[in-house]
Amino acid sequence: MENINNPGPFAPPKDYQFESEFQEHAPRSIPPELRSGRYARGKRKAVWGFLAAGVICISCSPLPIVKTWGLYFLPLQYLLWIGIGCLAASVLQLVSYLWSGGAYRYVREGVPLIVRINDLALRVKTIVNGQPQTYQFVARIEFQEPITGQLTVVDTASNDISATSKDSLTTSYKVGDYATAVYLPSNPEKTLRLYGFLDLHPDLGVVRRDTKREGSLLVVVLLVFLLFGFFGVLFWNIYALSRYKRVEMSYSQYVLPVGIGGGLLGVPLFAFLILNSIRAEKKRQERNEEALAREEPVELESARKGHWLGGYGILFGLVLIAGSILMGGLTMTCWCFTANALLDRSPGQLRPVKVDDMIMTTHHAIFREYKIEYHFLDGDQEKLEFLSTPDHMEKFNTNLAIAEVHSGYFGWPWVRDLIPVRKRK
Repeated sequence: MENINNPGPFAPPKDYQFESEFQEHAPRSIPPELRSGRYARGKRKAVWGFLAAGVICISCSPLPIVKTWGLYFLPLQYLLWIGIGCLAASVLQLVSYLWSGGAYRYVREGVPLIVRINDLALRVKTIVNGQPQTYQFVARIEFQEPITGQLTVVDTASNDISATSKDSLTTSYKVGDYATAVYLPSNPEKTLRLYGFLDLHPDLGVVRRDTKREGSLLVVVLLVFLLFGFFGVLFWNIYALSRYKRVEMSYSQYVLPVGIGGGLLGVPLFAFLILNSIRAEKKRQERNEEALAREEPVELESARKGHWLGGYGILFGLVLIAGSILMGGLTMTCWCFTANALLDRSPGQLRPVKVDDMIMTTHHAIFREYKIEYHFLDGDQEKLEFLSTPDHMEKFNTNLAIAEVHSGYFGWPWVRDLIPVRKRK
């Protein structure tokens, strides 16, 4: 971050006063208004977020479908304990908030210091798969060392800001402002922070723009439910693709559902992502022009320039397009398989099969498959697969079975069950 300004000599106003919370001697009390800052609101959101996640996990853990899915997605077997862990995390967040730990230590124990802001910027902190995920406001501050009186210049950063919320946030500081920094006596060099960047004071440091409103706690809870719902739908798609797939379906027969799904679901998805990226880049440029005029922090460019794919690189953008169409097509196929099986009321046709193999495969200690490989005795010898369970596989003591085949709601034959033929004793 380059300093493009000429700040002049360091000369704090003689009448400069630290914030009212620093007027007492340490250890200080925490004023009530600091319970409404971004830090406090974040703590409360964490409490409610973990609480909602814990309630969902504990409520869903005894459901039969969750127990069945737990055979294939192993963490679901510990959903009850995960829920208890989320509730414990909620309690810990609440205790930390009520006991005034964390950033509140700077108010209780910290030493205030007058600094001057020589430069301000909003920069990317982390990038995942080529896309910025978190940002920080960074201020270059100048101050006199309390002991030596020597002028020192350091960079200090705000707390992390998510990519989804950066457009709604700005800072109350401007270049040239004299402001309060604070450090902990135990380690002054590593703990020095611009006071407003601690997110304690509601009107100081990182603040919301006039036209934006912060999401309520209800929004946080709803987002948790939506997140669980999204992963539930995703896992159901994976389950349906193996459990309800059509018998003897060729690749050419996948073209219709994949094509429809790619057009109805995939195209709008990647169009939304790319247009949103282009719109975000234009807004960034407009905000920077306004910020330069007001001497507010500008958002530094990421490594990738904008083009017809927005902020995405060409390679990643093309992969995004292909992935969106494929995901939409596979999602539609899974939904078709689900409707074809669950809406089917046709009578079952019993056909003899020979079991070729029973396989249990664990992937990355998280996903597990139980598959029975078989072929029909009254047809061709094409090897098929049936998604099974450990209890079901234990019932087989021969390699002969009866397949219960239904015609399907859409006329796509599928296997409801494989019934083992037991040896006579």
